[in-house]
Amino acid sequence: MAAGGFKTFVAGETLDQDEINNFLMQGMLVFADSTARDAAITSPVEGQFAFLKDSDTVEFYDGSAWTALATETPWATISNTPTGTYTDGDGDWAYFTFTSNSSLVVTNAGRIDYVIVAGGGGGASGVTNNCGGGGGGGMLEAKGFELISAGTAAVVIGGGGAAGASGNNSGSKGVDSSLGSLTATGGGFGGARYVDGGDGGSGGGAGENDLSTPVYTNGGSPEVACEGFPGGGLSSTNAGGGGGGGAGASGGQFNAGNGRQSSITNSATYYGGGGGGMPSGTGGLGGGGTGGQNNVDDATAGTVNTGGGGGGGEPGKAGGSGIVIVRTKV
Repeated sequence: MAAGGFKTFVAGETLDQDEINNFLMQGMLVFADSTARDAAITSPVEGQFAFLKDSDTVEFYDGSAWTALATETPWATISNTPTGTYTDGDGDWAYFTFTSNSSLVVTNAGRIDYVIVAGGGGGASGVTNNCGGGGGGGMLEAKGFELISAGTAAVVIGGGGAAGASGNNSGSKGVDSSLGSLTATGGGFGGARYVDGGDGGSGGGAGENDLSTPVYTNGGSPEVACEGFPGGGLSSTNAGGGGGGGAGASGGQFNAGNGRQSSITNSATYYGGGGGGMPSGTGGLGGGGTGGQNNVDDATAGTVNTGGGGGGGEPGKAGGSGIVIVRTKV
């Protein structure tokens, strides 16, 4: 009789040696642990299975050794001190928050979840003219499928882009954040008068139009798909500044786009909000600064460690620095 396969036995049938070895001995046997299994099965047969109650694992004999039957890729083991732990419907989690340059130390390879947010773009300055807010830092998020190797992965936290110098000057692009080879793009700068918003993780807001021509200015665009949204452009003769785009929505005239929400720490939090344009544009949820009023120094900067864009104003304000968060099951 050929080894393995399936057979239906009938009442009164006598089993020969081959049938016992090839069928009955391939059943799932349950043992308290590997010691009990080895004591009971002294001569295992290739293809046999055993369930071990102490580890809740299924093992099979591959002809030379008992091998665990892998059902899914395990979660990585991380030796950094957790920022916090919690339990939800998916299990027990530990998360690790980085707000400055550091390293993630992985002792056992496996899956991780992560959020990577770059620095927000700086808002433009417009002493006599309206100007744009900075774009929110680009945001990357992955859950359940990102694999990381054992070893040390560099963590880089991007700084916020500088505000435009007092006068009529555009801001600066935010700085990229990264986890190993994974990189989120810094937010685009806010444009000064007649200047388009800068490209970046999310696009910066456009500066004031030339009303005499008119020449319409455009918001900046995302440099990488899915990291953020465009900044606000000015396709009318309204003299205003565009709001920076956010990681979750586009900027408009004056008002900025909202960032994107994540619950990686078990608390719903927005990251990567755009900065408001001048005058008085609202900042996007996720740390975006507000635009200033004409002739008043009241614009606000992007919030640190959110990737929020800086508000445009007299003068404009800097973008907020980024953040990296990693979690694994424990």
